[in-house]
Amino acid sequence: MNFFPNLYPDEILYSILARYHHLSGNLKVDKTMIDLYGVKCTQILDFPKITNRLVKNIPGKYNYSEQDFIRKHSLLPYFLPFLTPKNKQQVLKMMATNTRYRFIHSQVGYIAKSTISNHLKYCTSCLIEDLNKNGESYWRRTHQAPGNFYCLDHQRILSTGCEECGFHFTTKLRNKLYILKQFCPKCGSDLTLQNHSWSPLISEFKTELIEISSEINYLFNEQNIWLDELFTKLHNLYVKKLIEANFYEIDNKLRLRKLIYFFEKFYSRSLLELLGCDVEIGGWLRECIDGEYARHPLKHLLLIKFLFGSLNGLKLQQTSLNPNTIQNGSILSSSEIKIAA
Repeated sequence: MNFFPNLYPDEILYSILARYHHLSGNLKVDKTMIDLYGVKCTQILDFPKITNRLVKNIPGKYNYSEQDFIRKHSLLPYFLPFLTPKNKQQVLKMMATNTRYRFIHSQVGYIAKSTISNHLKYCTSCLIEDLNKNGESYWRRTHQAPGNFYCLDHQRILSTGCEECGFHFTTKLRNKLYILKQFCPKCGSDLTLQNHSWSPLISEFKTELIEISSEINYLFNEQNIWLDELFTKLHNLYVKKLIEANFYEIDNKLRLRKLIYFFEKFYSRSLLELLGCDVEIGGWLRECIDGEYARHPLKHLLLIKFLFGSLNGLKLQQTSLNPNTIQNGSILSSSEIKIAA
């Protein structure tokens, strides 16, 4: 390999590999992977693997590091604050090897039933601006985050393909690496003139979805120590706030039915179903509060917004939390929490 594309801000690694594949003139993705990694491998959207091999093969003048790709060009920062210390170690170890993606996804509480996780998403306004400025565009990682339906910069619905022919950019095809271009790769229609929505609910819940998009962007842009240490404090923060909001009984019983009622009233069932986060008795709400296992960041963001208003609101609560006490000098462990009938 004697060249490598320059990296754009917020560009996801998939996009970088796709641009290299296009510029190299390689006919097969396998040949591109051998160029880049020295072996045949599959690289999908969210978690790059064997990045150390890629760094070794990139010409030295580019001076990229493994952490550059992991921290700045993958979805990992979206998930990291909500991983247990053990999960973090396991995910980073798996990413250093050619581990199958289903094993990585199982460690991060992936939303298996999400219907959009295999679609590449783009903002039409971003596409137009990129073409005018750079003569090309790219896939932004913040746009690809599960639960993100809007471009925060332009407050525009993210598209997944062509409204003329129904084509969708997908990462399911292992023999394809799609670059983001002005024209549909199937029918040739101009994508800059389109901006369709794959669900009318996306327009109906524009305000709520843009607020969620803002929180997602915060996770990517606010990478500092308070987020790195968040998971170890999150259970206590949740319980403290739930006690203040009268969601616990005197004998430490969590009023789960009451919590679900107000949670659904706050968001609406339709929005929760759109996000793949509909609530069930004893389901993910309880699991997020327990804090024993990693759960998908989108679920935590929904609970944080419900309880604290935003991640910034949670940050303010964290600074005032005594790590040794919640109520009457005692921390409620998950084993002590009961569900009220």
